[in-house]
Parts: sequence; C-alpha cells; structure tokens
Amino acid sequence: MDNKLEKERALPSLSFKQLNRTEMKINYIVAVLLCCMSCVQRTSREQIVSNTDGQIDTSNSYGIRNSIIPVDFDKPDEVSMLDYFKSVELIPLETHPEALIGQLRKIIYYKDRYYTLDRQQFIVHVFDDEGKFVFKIDKRGQGPGEYSMLDDIHINGYTGHLELLCPMGFVYDYDLSGEYVKTTWVTNEHLRAVHEIIAIDENTLVFFARAESNKIFYYDLDKEKIRHEEFEEDRDIGSFSCYYSFYQYNGEWYFIRPYHNVVYKVGGEGLEESYAWDFGSKYKYDRDGRHAGFSNESRNNPYKRIDEANSKFPVRMFASGQNNRYVLAQIIFKTNFVNAIYDKSVGQCKYIPRFAEGVQFRPIVVTDEYVLGYCNPGELENYVTESMLDEKNRRVFNELIHADANPVILKYLFK
Repeated sequence: MDNKLEKERALPSLSFKQLNRTEMKINYIVAVLLCCMSCVQRTSREQIVSNTDGQIDTSNSYGIRNSIIPVDFDKPDEVSMLDYFKSVELIPLETHPEALIGQLRKIIYYKDRYYTLDRQQFIVHVFDDEGKFVFKIDKRGQGPGEYSMLDDIHINGYTGHLELLCPMGFVYDYDLSGEYVKTTWVTNEHLRAVHEIIAIDENTLVFFARAESNKIFYYDLDKEKIRHEEFEEDRDIGSFSCYYSFYQYNGEWYFIRPYHNVVYKVGGEGLEESYAWDFGSKYKYDRDGRHAGFSNESRNNPYKRIDEANSKFPVRMFASGQNNRYVLAQIIFKTNFVNAIYDKSVGQCKYIPRFAEGVQFRPIVVTDEYVLGYCNPGELENYVTESMLDEKNRRVFNELIHADANPVILKYLFK
C-alpha cells in the first residue's frame, strides 16, 4: 500500500480508489444535510482508545525536548519493527451471525472488552479480549435511545457510560452492558453538527465539528450549553481529517490536525499548546496553514481540492499517539504513508519511509505496554509478516489471510 493514497484518506477497510468515492459521497451528504436539515453529516473519527486499563503509568516518563520533534525527510532511517516490539498478537473479531462488521471505524478497549463502531451499519458490537462476540447495540429508529446514524463512540471515564454520538448533535448514553440510560442534545443554530466526542471532566464534553469555522466546542452539561469554542480553520482545509482528531496520554487528551504542526492538550478551559513537529524549511507548514484556503475551482471539485492540498502541503499528519517513552506517528509524505518515531529518552526522531519488514504501521492507540491497530484479513500482509509472529499467531495469520471475515486487531507489544 505504498501508492498514491491520496485521493483520500485510507481507512483500513477501504481501498484507495474506494476512498476517493467515499470522500465524494461524504461531501455530497454534508451539502444535502446543510441545505435540507440545517445540520451536516460526517467526518473522520476518534481514537481507538484511550480509556485503556493501565494507560496511566508515570514511572520512567520522559518529556519532549524543547517541545519540538524534528523530522528530516532527507535522511531516512533503516528500522525494523523488532527494534521496538518484542511480539505482535493477532486478535480476530469473531465473525458471528449477530456481528458482521460492514466498515470498522473505531475500537475502544476497556475492562477486557473491545467496543467497536461499524460506521456503515451504525452498530456497536462488543467483543471480549479474545475477540469473541458478546452483544451489540443496534438501535436505529425514532424512539428513546434510538438514533439515525453514528459518527463516534466514547467511554466516559467519569460516568462509566458508553456514549454514542449522532452527528445531528445527540449523545446517547448506554451502560457497559448495552442498556440505554439517557440522551443529551448539544447542537443549536450555531453548531449544526458534531463528529467526535471526548469527556474531559464530569461536567464537560468536548466535540470536534468538521464543518464549522471553529473546530472545537466545549459543552457544559450542568448549564446545558456550549461555553467555549475555538480553533478557527478554513472550511476546505477542515474537510481533511486525521485518522482521529484526539488521542489520550497519561489521562490527558491531545488534539491534532492534518495540516498543522502544533499538537494541543485539551485543557479545562481551552486548547493549550503542548509540542510541535518541525519538518524543516523545505516542507514547513505552521499554524497559518489553517487559513491557507483553496482556489475557486477546487472549492467546487473535491478531486481538485485534494490535488491542491497535496501541492500546498506535501506533509500531512494522519495518525499519532504517545506513551512515556515514544511519540509515534503515521504521516502522509508526498502521498505515501511513512512513519516517524521520536524517542523521548534520547531526544531523537527516526524517519521511516518503510520498515525493514516492508510493512505499514498505523499507531491508532498507544500505551506504555502496546500499540493497537486493525485491518481487514486480506490486508494483513500490509501490516505484519509471518516472520514477526510466533507459532500460534502464524497459524492465525494463515487462517485469516484469505478469509472473508471480520477485521483483525493487531497488538504490538513493546520490548
């Protein structure tokens, strides 16, 4: 999967050509909903998890030197996956009659269960830690606890609820056994649609809104209103997404954008600058990229807009996370997927166009113990090789590689 990704955003469950068509459909749906319903539809989503047990570990924690991570695209490094990981586990999500996943968009691992969002069917499937199906939430309709569509799911660590986000602005709370609890409506005439959700304290939800001028909205649950908004960005730039806009590290949430080098901590009252990526003068972009704008021709043509974005910004942040030692990122550089791994213990960043094993690496969830990713069975060879696996996981690999089955979770265990 080295290719010209970009016509658009390479989700593991779609080919690059399919992604182009998906981007066109998404833009069309957004326009229709804006005109007909005064709200918009969708965007890219949140992070696989965040609410993982054991995520918070302050022992042997390192900081980012000078709050800058330098990446030299002119000096590639030769790196093996085994330089960082002692093993890779494959966890197939059971292909059960009640759990046939159309398009996996998000996975949350919490208290020995995987909570998954199927964005094609708008269903939440729940699996145990071995991938066995447990139950599902499939509540499309107009009644209590029922929804028309879903853009995100989140486990609120303050309430213990699984929150399902409908882009029209409805947050549906369910308990972790799948029982409906309540609904909260957060949009108004100013905020028309929301696409990602996190909880930063017991009273505050924070939303990412793809189609608004400001992208970040703080919602006060007690006062039942939006108390703060920020991060203004050109609407057409805003149509591009990272894999997820938020990731969690040591109990704090961080916010990233594809064409913006600064990474922010989501503070109690607003965004706080945390660190920045430095791609050098040749590939530099900074916060002004948020307001770069597009030509009139590309504004009306999504394909031309993608080409123009690639021309303006050869570097695009796609997925990122960090733990006490590393900051890991998958970047789109000149339309190809590459990786950057910053070792906080020595203050050095490696630029990795391709790992020695010839595989891709997408750090969706990063903890001190492991990294989680996922793909469809037919894509396994793009993410892992048999030589990286022990005997048990090689058997799983060979059983899955040509199977018509549910996605498989990849768990990379740090050395």
